[in-house]
Amino acid sequence: KTEAVSYMESLENFGYNGKLAIRGYKDFPKAHRFEVVSEPIVTGQDNLNLRKLVYDELSPEKISSLTYLEIYSLTKDIFSPKIQSDKESIAEQYFILGNMYANYETNSEDVKGRAFLVAVKIFEIIYYKYPETSVADDALWDMAMIMRETGISDAIAEEECYKKIVENYPDSDYYQDAYNIISNKINGNPGDEDGNAKKK
Repeated sequence: KTEAVSYMESLENFGYNGKLAIRGYKDFPKAHRFEVVSEPIVTGQDNLNLRKLVYDELSPEKISSLTYLEIYSLTKDIFSPKIQSDKESIAEQYFILGNMYANYETNSEDVKGRAFLVAVKIFEIIYYKYPETSVADDALWDMAMIMRETGISDAIAEEECYKKIVENYPDSDYYQDAYNIISNKINGNPGDEDGNAKKK
């Protein structure tokens, strides 16, 4: 009993998922209580719960200092088992999550900067954890664009993003632009480095 109480108390500090679990725990008959402890909040049906998570429990101010691996550990269980069992699905959900931070609505420049940093770290999750998915090159490109716009850098630098696209994703919509940017840097020619590739 003591262990169960301790576990439930720890969930209170976890955030939105924990609060849902605790609410369910108290409402369910005793025999079924622990079935709801790990209840996911993101099923892929809509983005409402994900958006609530971004703006309430996992705001940029709270998680921008975490590493991408720490953010991954914190967020991976918010997705339903169906999403978690499919690399393409969970990578797509992380891509949606990353873009929510990249387009975070705030009047604070500090918070906006923190949101960009969180977006970069979430895109890193996609590249490092799900490199064979269809959004991995999108994540690298979006990382590079954020870095170019803001000067933010994390585990991957801007130029490295372009190199990884060229080396690992020859069929990417961003391949030619990434190749041109690298070539222009090598040749000392600023050229067309505006990042005008079209989204998939």
